[in-house]
Amino acid sequence: DLTGQCGTNVSQQLGIRDELLELFPEKEWIDVFTKADLVFDEEGHINPVYADPDAKHAVTEVSDALRVSSMTEEGLENLQSAMIGAAVTFRQRLSSLS
Repeated sequence: DLTGQCGTNVSQQLGIRDELLELFPEKEWIDVFTKADLVFDEEGHINPVYADPDAKHAVTEVSDALRVSSMTEEGLENLQSAMIGAAVTFRQRLSSLS
């Protein structure tokens, strides 16, 4: 949430992300920036009115994150595809263990 309105600011969110990646290095991971309709303008630039001051840093650090909006449905199909892909990969890993 690049607005920082979810209870933690962007810097804290990046710290939590780093901790989880360190704890679970073998897990499939999908990075998602929510509220894309607020945070990004039509050209994909950060809208400073709604974005947390660290949003630009987050976008640079996590450049392959999906951008989604539940309000406009932007990116939801891409997120669904990524989740299905991660589930398929996980299932293949499980199958290879047996």
